Amino acid sequence: MLAFYHYPFVQNQNFKEYTKEDLSDISEVEKLFDYCQILEAYITKSGWDYLIQRYGYEGLSVKESRGKP
Repeated sequence: MLAFYHYPFVQNQNFKEYTKEDLSDISEVEKLFDYCQILEAYITKSGWDYLIQRYGYEGLSVKESRGKP
């Protein structure tokens, strides 16, 4: 598990684990960053390691800044 999403207000459908396959899709990474901004998701250390290796710091900075209002 590289990251997870947890929305506490929906019964039985409130948890998602992210794998390498999920985070290989840049649109999923952008959604994950959006959830992290509102504290509904968490990226593990191994998740950050994978994201940095795959996209680099600059690539992640661009993706992260797109999600900000």
